[in-house]
Amino acid sequence: DPEFTKLLESCGAMVVADRYCFGTFPGREEIEIHGGETAFDAVCRHYLHHNQCVRFMDGAKIDQRHSELRRLAEDYGADGIIYESMKFCEFWSYEKVLASHVLQQEMGIPCCTIEKEYTLGLCRESGDQKAGPSGGVTMVLKQWTNAVIGVIDKKLERFDPKWQAANGKGGLRSRYEDKTGIARHREWRGVKDTFVDYTAWLNNLLAMGKMVASAPVPILKGFWEYRWMGSYLGTFAFIDRLFEGYREDELKIAHMNMHCIVSSLTKKIALVLANDKRLGGGRDSDNIVPMDEVMPPLFMTGFPGLIPIPIQTLPEFIICDIDQHLEPYYIDVAESFGLAADVCSRCSAETGVAIDDDFPIVGRAVLTTNMPCNASEATSMFQRRRFGLPDFPVTMAMIHNEPGAHPYSTQVLRDAIAFIQENYGVKYDWEALFARAEHMNEQNRIELEKWELFKTPYSALCGIAESLYRLYSWASVNGQEDQFTKNDRKVLKLMLEAYERKHEPFGGTTRHRAFLWGPSAVYYTDFPTWVQNCWGINIVLNMDSTMGHNMISTTDPEQAIQDLALFSEKGVMRHHAVGGWDNVNAVWEWASKFNCDMVIFNDNVACKGMNGVHALMEEQARDLGFHFIFLEHDLEDCRTISRRDMRNTVNKYMTVVLNEAPLDPTLVDFDDSLAW
Repeated sequence: DPEFTKLLESCGAMVVADRYCFGTFPGREEIEIHGGETAFDAVCRHYLHHNQCVRFMDGAKIDQRHSELRRLAEDYGADGIIYESMKFCEFWSYEKVLASHVLQQEMGIPCCTIEKEYTLGLCRESGDQKAGPSGGVTMVLKQWTNAVIGVIDKKLERFDPKWQAANGKGGLRSRYEDKTGIARHREWRGVKDTFVDYTAWLNNLLAMGKMVASAPVPILKGFWEYRWMGSYLGTFAFIDRLFEGYREDELKIAHMNMHCIVSSLTKKIALVLANDKRLGGGRDSDNIVPMDEVMPPLFMTGFPGLIPIPIQTLPEFIICDIDQHLEPYYIDVAESFGLAADVCSRCSAETGVAIDDDFPIVGRAVLTTNMPCNASEATSMFQRRRFGLPDFPVTMAMIHNEPGAHPYSTQVLRDAIAFIQENYGVKYDWEALFARAEHMNEQNRIELEKWELFKTPYSALCGIAESLYRLYSWASVNGQEDQFTKNDRKVLKLMLEAYERKHEPFGGTTRHRAFLWGPSAVYYTDFPTWVQNCWGINIVLNMDSTMGHNMISTTDPEQAIQDLALFSEKGVMRHHAVGGWDNVNAVWEWASKFNCDMVIFNDNVACKGMNGVHALMEEQARDLGFHFIFLEHDLEDCRTISRRDMRNTVNKYMTVVLNEAPLDPTLVDFDDSLAW
């Protein structure tokens, strides 16, 4: 316990030796293997004979503990012994009393007994310890600061929209101009949380400033050339909307995740525009490999000199999260060209971007894909013509739950690698792949640890802060950027700390735990935030968060390419309408695994793969005892089914079926048709 040692030495003592249950001395002990004895037996014998745990209550073992203490004090020239016991441990409570008597009265060794937590880092309070001067001052200042903040928060609580909703004085929607997403003022969350929120706003502003400073001329040209560039100016309003009502741990973690996305995306925008051949090109114009946005780029890290870029992400996918009114323009362009109005709006929008020549032109060749569905490959026929580049369709197996599909997908990846080698004149480097695969593996290991916390009521990462981050970090970054690995480590640490404190997010107002299944409406990214703030429905996990989480071999090229094939088959939206009925029906297992009582089933009305399943899913939900909301949307076209229509679907279920009242009445029905 280094914190305890620091405390003692800050009081003027010098710790010359320590004997913890596990630590320096037990770690140095040599375990002898006697004749005819196995190594396992030797370890067991050594533990029984030499272990100093107080649970050994035999008289000889008790005497051994006291003798061992005297030996250590003599060997290390200690003036005395601090004998610490662990709080709430019955054995230690008794041992402490006896040891104090034996050491002082029978052995003549000065002894001070202290009762404390297992590690001081978890709790600063212990029975007899004295804080050093600096520690005492710090504690007093902290207590004084918290008291002052408490007084300010109490005085200003009437400005907190959550307090307003609870007291019938307004709510989260009260600060907005009618029909818009324009707020009259920032959300007051209390002193600490408002400071966290505003600091995050400044960090994101700094990231955007760095983007402009890194490529000022291409950025300005981009605003002039591309319709979608202007929509990124709505990013700040978008983030504010995402995290409305967030407080404490969930607010801090949400902003940590979001800043990673902003930092990464702004760098991508600057990189692409600085090398866009439409704008004059740059030094990396021929080193960028444009790829379909749903093709995980991890396998491309075997080309360390090349830069894989998800080409549709900037003008089509993530920008629709920010501005619901952008993609309908591109959809209309595609339909005016003759494309049917009943196709998937995502693929229709991609086609419109291509026809409108709003894709940046980079690279020497392009990788397209059939993922997540046939329409994705169909739209590639337009894109390849407008790019004017050689293309390779990475057509992964559709029925990817079948073992026989994996060899096919593995060969497709090999062929894609060969295609890049031929067109870019570079050789594949397995060691480079292994290095980035280890980052992806660590991110997936951390993700699986997060899942264990998601199963409890005490996960500080939830809702859109979880799903949007996982979607971007997996699909667009895919192990390529160290900042995401570092962020995951920090977030997991905060989640574990919140779990230890039994912190319930959103002030414990959650009534239902929901699994969100199916591709979400891209034009209503903050739906999970609304459903929590209005009805107390916590979106525990999103379907796309279940994307490829198998580990990639970092030693064997043959195993690695097979792992990558399986990893890629489980990509964005691949757990939904494609891959067979088992994938769709797995929703009940996922919901049960994460202790959900509700399933919200997203239905993209233009998705042919899901036609006709509504009644089947309703029937199964009744049989299995789940609350079930079938939520229709049109993915990227807000005109077909508006955000308001989606909310009303939930409102009707919550009031008519469950007979529940909203947490915030201002959020039940409002017009946000003009909002970004």
